[in-house]
Amino acid sequence: MDLRTGLSYGDANDARTDTDIEMSADEGVAGLSQYRGALADAVAEFLAGVRSGVSYCGGHTIPAAREQAEFIQVAASAAEREGAHGIAGVEELVRSETTDGN
Repeated sequence: MDLRTGLSYGDANDARTDTDIEMSADEGVAGLSQYRGALADAVAEFLAGVRSGVSYCGGHTIPAAREQAEFIQVAASAAEREGAHGIAGVEELVRSETTDGN
C-alpha cells in the first residue's frame, strides 16, 4: 500500500521553497490505497479531476473557469453525502489557515 498525499496536505506544502507566502489549505483525506500502476495513469486520472473541477466552474480552461466561478453556500445536510470511498485509514482534513494574517 502507498500513502498518498499532495500539496493540499500541510507537510508537502510546508516543504515548498518557491514561495514567500506561508499558506495552506488542507482538503480531502489522507489514507492508504493499493498500488494502481504507472505514474502516467495516476497523472491522467488527476488531470481528469482537474478538467471536471474546471467544468463545475463553467469553463473548459482554467482562465475561463476563473471568469465564470461563483461561490455558493450549501445546506449543512450536504456533509452527509461527502466522504472518501475505497481507502483504508482515512484521516479527514478540514483545515484552512494562513499564517500571514490574511
